[in-house]
Amino acid sequence: HLKMVDAGIQVPDDLIATYEKFKLRHTHHWIIFKISDDKTQIEVESMKDSKEEFDYSEFEDQMKGTTDAAGNVEPRFAVIDFQWDMDDGRKNSKLVFVAWVPENAKSGKKMLYASTRESFKGRLEGIQKVLQATDDDELEEEN
Repeated sequence: HLKMVDAGIQVPDDLIATYEKFKLRHTHHWIIFKISDDKTQIEVESMKDSKEEFDYSEFEDQMKGTTDAAGNVEPRFAVIDFQWDMDDGRKNSKLVFVAWVPENAKSGKKMLYASTRESFKGRLEGIQKVLQATDDDELEEEN
């Protein structure tokens, strides 16, 4: 069973189930999504197991390092279970949706990701913050 989002891109139910498990059980630090090569659906590209240390710079490197066969930088979506220590020592976390659509990506890819972003994000219940990044500086942890 598939649901369509804008631009005719589908979001498979198993992808939503993976996200729900991620959200409720904190199984991973992040999930990186891509639009499939045939442009028919969104798929999971990679996930960072929550048993491993949370390292935002590793996430940044993965996002910035996605390129096509010709070496062109590629857009991606991601969700991060972003965690930090509060002033009183307690841990806190937020679910952050990241739309990485670099300025120097191919225009067709940029349009495809831009036209899919809002409807895909809308399928992911519980998102608390949105980060839209078009260059390296906007992808930094401080944002």
